[in-house]
Amino acid sequence: MGKNSAAVSFRIFILISGGICLAYCLLFRPITYEAQGDFPAYLDLARQIFHMPGATDTDLSHRSPLYSIILGLFLLVFGEPHYLTALLVVQYALIFASSLLIYRITLKLMGNHLAAMISGLAGLLNLTVIFFGFMILSETLALFLFTLMAWLLLRHYRDGSPWIILLAGLTAGMLILTRFNMIGIPVVAAVLMALTAAVDRKRSRLYGVLRNILLFMVGVVFITGLWALRNYIMFDRFELIPKHHTGQRWAVPATIDESNTVSEEYRGVHEIFLRTRDELLEKERSMVYRKSSLLEHGFIRKINDSFRPEVSGYFMYRDSEDELLAWYGLEKNPDGIRNLSGKLKPYYEEIAKQNRSKINRLRVYSFLYSFKHISPTLPIKEPVNLNVLPSFILKAYKVLFILMVVLTYLGSVAHMIWMVSRRGRLRKALPWLLLYGLIWYLPLANTYANVLGDANRFRYPADMIITGLFVALIFLVRHMIFTRNEHIKTVD
Repeated sequence: MGKNSAAVSFRIFILISGGICLAYCLLFRPITYEAQGDFPAYLDLARQIFHMPGATDTDLSHRSPLYSIILGLFLLVFGEPHYLTALLVVQYALIFASSLLIYRITLKLMGNHLAAMISGLAGLLNLTVIFFGFMILSETLALFLFTLMAWLLLRHYRDGSPWIILLAGLTAGMLILTRFNMIGIPVVAAVLMALTAAVDRKRSRLYGVLRNILLFMVGVVFITGLWALRNYIMFDRFELIPKHHTGQRWAVPATIDESNTVSEEYRGVHEIFLRTRDELLEKERSMVYRKSSLLEHGFIRKINDSFRPEVSGYFMYRDSEDELLAWYGLEKNPDGIRNLSGKLKPYYEEIAKQNRSKINRLRVYSFLYSFKHISPTLPIKEPVNLNVLPSFILKAYKVLFILMVVLTYLGSVAHMIWMVSRRGRLRKALPWLLLYGLIWYLPLANTYANVLGDANRFRYPADMIITGLFVALIFLVRHMIFTRNEHIKTVD
């Protein structure tokens, strides 16, 4: 395809993609409530950062701050009555920009404008992408930054520009401040840069590779260091994430049960957790699944229940916190909660030693949950936004999405094995390798951190890239089959 035809194809995609996102802005209204209640925390942190009226003294230092900073700026500029609508428009603008990046990424991989157009549109029409566009949550910002970082790394591989890799580092830093679970992504990017340089020796020198990795890390440290410096100025703590919020996320509390024995010092604490566990189990028995939940089906629920914890570790701690603070005579403020975490650490260690097998099973659950869909409906029956869709469409979407994600990850492994086994072909697959490395970071990080039922949300920033890779792999397989058939005909 000539340059003019390529430009026309891209312009057509811009018009279609822009029209779809504009329709979303007109059709949907912003939503500020969700089952997890994240929006109030983002809003409270925004008010704390900008010292606005209504801010509480709740310790939100574990919250990734960038989305709250943006939320606060929108509050200041547009005012309380109008900022939500303005933010919704910006979020769909970020989705629009992400679709353009996916178009370019797929085009880079395949050199096929039809594949690029299908990839971009498939990402736009993903019900979860639509869902997070009208939810006032950090997911859409993370989606855009992850996609932009991937595109910049591909551009750097092609052009070798030091400015591009510095910008990629700055983007990675902002991504970390949007979702703290991305804190390991700079290491993955650095390893991928070194690996591609080692394979593609003709294009890389050691000095250039080390310089590029250093520039990338400088960008990351600069952005994240600004937030750590703010914490030092405000709280006399030079830290990015508070220490008591690192490590396994709520995995140990989820394993607590009556069979555990603890030392005399922690028997009172153990009894508090057990009472909370009984209350949560009662709520679990009376739980009603939201519209179109696949867990309504006994077989699927049985598979899910074989790995999942009986109760949520997050809810175990959250619902016990007031009693635990009172038990230790601590105030419910940031310092009190930090002190509580320190006092509970030996108790958690006692529980963890007894429940190693449970924790390992939860790691498997966290890994598997990385491939699950994210429900695009609200936990209410009100026919608002995507809740108007019939149940069978939502269920079909969920099944197809899980299938697509699983096939993409399996396809990435098969593709790299195929390229490695064919001498001299691995160099051609290096752009694919960059993207595969980025998407594989998420399920592996989720497994290590044991994030359990949040694993699919933490994978979400890669969803448009995963969709694009799925389409690109289909076109790649089609091309391989077509080329092989042509070769057979030529031999005959």
